[in-house]
Amino acid sequence: MVHASLRLAVATLAAVASAVPAALLVERAGPVLPSKDSFYAVPDNVDQAKPGAILRQRKTPYPVATFGLAPVRLDASHQILYRTTDSFGNATATVLTVLVPDKADYNKVLSYQVAEDAASLDCAPSYAVQLLSATGPLLGTLVTQAELLLIEASLEQGWVVIIPDFQGPNAAYLANALAGHATLDGIRAALNSASTTGISEKPTIAMWGYSGGSVATNWAVELQPQYAPELEIAGAAVGGTVPDITSVVKSVNKSFLAGLIPTGILGLTFEYPHLKSVVAEHVKPAYSAKLYKTQTQCFVANVAEFAFQDVVGMFDDPQLIYRDPIITRILRDNAFGRKTPTIPLYWYKSANDQVSPIADSDAVVDTYCANGASVEYVRDFASDHGSEALLGAPEALRWLKGVMDGNRPGAGCSKKSVFSSWADIATLKILSKVLNDAFLDLLGTERVITISTTSLSPRAIDPEQEALQEDLQLILLPSFAPHLRSIPMASSLQRLAGRARRLPLRPAILHVAARPFSSTCFRKYATPEPMGTRLIPVDDDFAHPSDPYGTSKVVPGATKKSRENSVEDRKVRHYTVNFGPQHPAAHGVLRLILELNGEEIIRADPHVGLLHRGTEKLIEYKTYLQALPYFDRLDYVSMMTNEQCFALAVEKLLNIEIPDRAKYIRTLFGEITRILNHLMSVLSHAMDVGALTPFLWGFEEREKLMEFYERVSGARLHAAYVRPGGVHQDIPAGLLDDIYQWATQFGDRIDETEEMLTDNRIWIERLRGVGVVSAADALNLSFSGVMLRGSGVPWDIRKSQPYDAYDKVEFDVPVGTHGDCYDRYLCRMEEFRQSLRIIHQCLNQMPAGPVRVEDYKVSPPPRTAMKENMEALIHHFLLYTKGYAVPPGETYSVIEAPKGEMGVYVVSDGSERPYRCHIRAPGFAHLGGFDHVCKGHLLADAVAVIGTMDLVFGEVDR
Repeated sequence: MVHASLRLAVATLAAVASAVPAALLVERAGPVLPSKDSFYAVPDNVDQAKPGAILRQRKTPYPVATFGLAPVRLDASHQILYRTTDSFGNATATVLTVLVPDKADYNKVLSYQVAEDAASLDCAPSYAVQLLSATGPLLGTLVTQAELLLIEASLEQGWVVIIPDFQGPNAAYLANALAGHATLDGIRAALNSASTTGISEKPTIAMWGYSGGSVATNWAVELQPQYAPELEIAGAAVGGTVPDITSVVKSVNKSFLAGLIPTGILGLTFEYPHLKSVVAEHVKPAYSAKLYKTQTQCFVANVAEFAFQDVVGMFDDPQLIYRDPIITRILRDNAFGRKTPTIPLYWYKSANDQVSPIADSDAVVDTYCANGASVEYVRDFASDHGSEALLGAPEALRWLKGVMDGNRPGAGCSKKSVFSSWADIATLKILSKVLNDAFLDLLGTERVITISTTSLSPRAIDPEQEALQEDLQLILLPSFAPHLRSIPMASSLQRLAGRARRLPLRPAILHVAARPFSSTCFRKYATPEPMGTRLIPVDDDFAHPSDPYGTSKVVPGATKKSRENSVEDRKVRHYTVNFGPQHPAAHGVLRLILELNGEEIIRADPHVGLLHRGTEKLIEYKTYLQALPYFDRLDYVSMMTNEQCFALAVEKLLNIEIPDRAKYIRTLFGEITRILNHLMSVLSHAMDVGALTPFLWGFEEREKLMEFYERVSGARLHAAYVRPGGVHQDIPAGLLDDIYQWATQFGDRIDETEEMLTDNRIWIERLRGVGVVSAADALNLSFSGVMLRGSGVPWDIRKSQPYDAYDKVEFDVPVGTHGDCYDRYLCRMEEFRQSLRIIHQCLNQMPAGPVRVEDYKVSPPPRTAMKENMEALIHHFLLYTKGYAVPPGETYSVIEAPKGEMGVYVVSDGSERPYRCHIRAPGFAHLGGFDHVCKGHLLADAVAVIGTMDLVFGEVDR
């Protein structure tokens, strides 16, 4: 049924929309839709499993996030596909989400049933609660996401919260027997998951659901004595109850919530196939497409589609829903009150409920009480169906806390009518900070917080976003649209709105073009000459009889008054500056010879070779295995990707295919390496232009990643882990879990960095319009990586020529539009997020198996064999001293290294040593274009350009 926090959710969305500009560099992607995710598929042999049996399990692909934007602080989150039973006793399967809070009390488990209220699998709660989830048009799964406000309040009690997709694999909305079975089997599955989730063997269990979630909760309560008698459930809180579907149809038809009717009808057809033919036969042709559109949309879109329309009039018989024997029987079979619950209940309901009449709930409670059930029933006269979700939550949570603490409600029933459930302010103490602020704001307190971002420069509301806010008012909330803008925004929700800026954004400031070179007499700059720098001798007063700058030809008054008697009126020497090789902003042993006119760069000559070690020649005197560590010393910020490129080349010559597990491990650490590199690049770049804090923050994250390097390879810099034939060794126990824990929190660190930089006025002015490179120039200069993509060229080796496991993972390639330093910064920030996306997929898809080819001509024998077998020991000794022979031939291998396209050309003469090896390093080409990029800019801009080129001289000089 209708989601209870609609007012709160849309108010928050409007605030988010008004705070975020419309111009995006790229469109971000989120988790895979359930309809396209094989994890959700029901196994063919599901009928062989017992109800509640675990069929598949994994960690949530993306972090759990409020409104799909702000990650929730959790110790762990899991998804479990488990066996359940449909309305007719047939075996099926659905997904359970398990949320484990920090400092969890594993003896207390709350089953929270979310009001999905949609007939599409892609609206499932297990998907909707994840970061960046979005289904279909008009706010996607926003309404389901809003219920995380209530779930967070439960998590803060230390309870483990489980969320079943109780509508099943076909999204059978309103198939309530299925919903009750799925809820109970979800509890069984949670108990069966103790080895993974840590849940105790016999925990205290409670249930909670509002509106659509109350239906599943109450049906589970009624079915429990017969379907799951072994489950000891301490109590259930049921709010916004919807006992009778027929009453709902009569109440919401022609109302704002009329979209619930077609959604419910289509949802039932997934569980009752014979109903499908009845609907198809009687729907008017003009409304057929509109009706079936609900199968591809979530709640908000369906409400907007049918608001204030006569849905029952869309059938050839307006009384069909009330008279057709098939439909009436199905609706009757899915009503409350069929059995008496034995579990203590807390029911709370608005007396003004506009979805389900209060009389229906009164009648069910009377029936329960007459048959000996334990019910505490509260009727609220100050709310409606929507606001009661929030206003009734404090007392429901207080009741649940008492149940969890062992205070079992007494026998019998109690009924009371209150002016408002929130009258007892003491109950607010157990609410979460987010829910507490939202609760007070819904009451209309005077604590109004101005909606703003955390940027250092003012941000105007984009007209398109303001129009979106107005549309939401008019389309979604006509009953209180005039008051939406006046709803106060809590400080915590304000922070949530401020954090919604998760995509790379170009702030709407005036574009600043690259500064052109000028030799006019008004700027009194010399013209560069082919012969190089020429110093013109002058007197102490800067006068010279030859008048080399043509100042005598200047018409009096032509120069602006503001420039008279200023420094610019004095002639500027044309001189040469030596920059480096030990300059802090040089990013290595870079020496630049700059020809300047004042502070304007006329020519920039990079001098390389100071770090030249003859790497390519040294490799000719080493075996293929001994040559590997030289690649760690090239780009010493991206060690494993260097090894990866060389290993791929050798594997081509050997004509071997490495195991799948090794491919995934390489891909996993390739993206960890990309994040390591981009952290160094972005943070040192920020420090170059004066921002020290991001550097200090980010190096804490680099330290964590370096520990991952050390645990898998034994070294922090010279890893030598990726080797021809696979990787040196398998991942140590527990490391994958630690990488997952790190990946779930790193998104917040990216956000914090962006909050300091992306909209910072100083940062923008130092980068925007600086170092502009067109797409044609970038290609002509042999740029690659971010230097190429920032200029608008969508080229990424991982996409165009996939290697290792990149053809098995999904990710997007961010591309710039202006080709300046700021676009290149934005591309790197988005690549952080895409790398996280790949890391999560590698963790979830990581296959079992060996990590090296089982060809002992290339791979060493197991260490255990070396201790037991002399031949294995000799084999190991020869492999690491003499090496292995590689068939004659030549090959070129290329990868998408963090800095750009890295290639290795290897020629083999059939011996154990490479005959020739040539390395194509991206940084060398980038530095070669430095003169082109910097010409016409000021001296300070050279520092910004060096930072955006991401140079490391180990690979430049080789």
